[in-house]
Amino acid sequence: MSRKRKGDSKLHTDWYDYAKRDVAAARMLYNDPFTIIYGFFHCHQAAEKALKGYLLYCNGYAPDGHNLIYLCRKVGEKIGEVNGFLELCVDLNIYYIQARYPSDFKIEWLPEELVYYTGEIVKLFKILNKESKNKKRERK
Repeated sequence: MSRKRKGDSKLHTDWYDYAKRDVAAARMLYNDPFTIIYGFFHCHQAAEKALKGYLLYCNGYAPDGHNLIYLCRKVGEKIGEVNGFLELCVDLNIYYIQARYPSDFKIEWLPEELVYYTGEIVKLFKILNKESKNKKRERK
């Protein structure tokens, strides 16, 4: 999970921007029973990009992989406050695959859950963004 990918942006702010776009996309999809499934996928993507953006800022690279639990724990080593989002990451991890491929394991896609997840991701993002800015000040 530490392979460095070529071609990915080296700017953590780019990762944060794409995370914001995923949250916006999720919010647009929650109202339609046909597309809500993709809203959950975008929630996973938003959390992944936000966490990777922070790790990129701290370590100089974004780790490969899509496991939010792993990413949250890595960030949690640096910001203890993020450990409170571990359960969110456990929940969202399911949607990386379930929202993209047909499965015999059916999930009930509830709009209120999607609204909750987008709100939690925004909270997570605010913490990561604040910590990035604090670290930037410390480096000067």
